[in-house]
Amino acid sequence: MIKTKRLIIRKWTMDDLYDLHEILIDDDIAKGCGYKPSITIDESRRVLDHHINDDGYLAIENGSKVIGNISMGVLQFEIKPEDQGLKAIEIGYELNRSYWNNGYMTETVKAAIDQLFNNEHYDLIFAGHFIDNIASKRVLEKCDFKDYLDQEYLTTRGTIEKETIMVIRKSDR
Repeated sequence: MIKTKRLIIRKWTMDDLYDLHEILIDDDIAKGCGYKPSITIDESRRVLDHHINDDGYLAIENGSKVIGNISMGVLQFEIKPEDQGLKAIEIGYELNRSYWNNGYMTETVKAAIDQLFNNEHYDLIFAGHFIDNIASKRVLEKCDFKDYLDQEYLTTRGTIEKETIMVIRKSDR
């Protein structure tokens, strides 16, 4: 669990189902993350089961409501030769539309960076954003991520999106 000024970042529980469903049914959020929106509560329950059983997914809680998700896991791209051998991880995130433009995701990503560099001893943290997702790009820029590479990404929606991978290096902090 990670605490910030306004948020608690913690493991998912079954009590979070309806808050997660609110996020998963939003087509704009789904498009920005590259997945199809959930249609039914059962689909959202399957996603929640996955989140609960994978320590790489954490709920972002504001008060008593889960407002988003941050994931941390294996890289979804080929790392550059000069970075081979460094301990690296990729993060991703999504936020309930009702909480956009309040700094919650920037606060969350900064807390994750501190946790990953200081407690889990990663050297590199990566995150990607689709070219047209300016808000996600701004979150990463505010957290001192720099462009790393551009690639095409095949989404679970069946589309190919242009994506920029960004990086923050522990050695640059």
